[in-house]
Amino acid sequence: MGDLISIIVPIYKVEAYLERCVNSLLSQSYKNIEIILVDDGSPDNCPLLCDELKQKDSRIRVLHKENGGLSSARNAGLRIANGEYIAFVDSDDYIAVDMLEKMHEAIVKDGTDLCICDFCSVDEAGKSLETEEEQFAFENTIFSMEETLKLVCGYTKKDNVWRLVPAWNKLYHKHLFENCSFEEGKLHEDEFFIHHVISQCNTISLISDKLYYYVQRENSIVNSKYSIKRFDAAYAYKDRYLFVKNIDKQLGVAAIMQLCEYLAINLQKLDVRNHHQVIGPMVWYVLVRLFINGKFGYVKWLLLEYLKQLFKKEE
Repeated sequence: MGDLISIIVPIYKVEAYLERCVNSLLSQSYKNIEIILVDDGSPDNCPLLCDELKQKDSRIRVLHKENGGLSSARNAGLRIANGEYIAFVDSDDYIAVDMLEKMHEAIVKDGTDLCICDFCSVDEAGKSLETEEEQFAFENTIFSMEETLKLVCGYTKKDNVWRLVPAWNKLYHKHLFENCSFEEGKLHEDEFFIHHVISQCNTISLISDKLYYYVQRENSIVNSKYSIKRFDAAYAYKDRYLFVKNIDKQLGVAAIMQLCEYLAINLQKLDVRNHHQVIGPMVWYVLVRLFINGKFGYVKWLLLEYLKQLFKKEE
């Protein structure tokens, strides 16, 4: 039958999309799977729908829990997963019929710990939203842990490297979660997670097939107005810097430059004046480390952007 794969599906207020998601899992050409539906205290009909879906196929398990957010739901699913391999699918998304088969085949053939595939951004009707520029920058290949960290930290420059970051376009060996879990209570949980899980790998398979369908909903967090809560991404980049600088000094420099780029680009979206007690310390933290590492051009760029937003005239 092959190795058991556990598919963890966090669920919260997605009753319009859940059945499509689960049907794509039940239709997998790779049959030895368990589907763990984690009802994260959803206030709509999702809890009932989960129980109804469980009756549809013996491979479906349901966990009902109090609301704790996406990371909490994923971690809860991990605690009860029986699979040799683990996959995550967001409940408003869906996957290609051969996704698990292709990824399992790659991970076994290559002898790797993790497989990453490409994905396709689609609207709620399934129409592709991608341009020719939005492509995986890699053909089918095997990377070492060090090579992958260099990509994620921006040390090695490639187009669309952000496509390596999501938790859901991956198949993980279960041992990767022995010392690794999702940061709870934060947005941008995948940015917090990716460098930690990569560090647990020896080698990683990358396949260029678009096997995951990432649904862009109008009311999703990703498409919502930028707010100070989404500044959690800055803390994720800081966590990455603190983590990788102990692995390799140059990786640390690349990571602090990556954090600088995030700040410089996103400060204009924030009300810096009213949130300066949150934003200011992060900006000065980055400026000091850029200065120490001789990145004076980055110092000037970030400082000017910060001062411009801090003293911007009210409209």
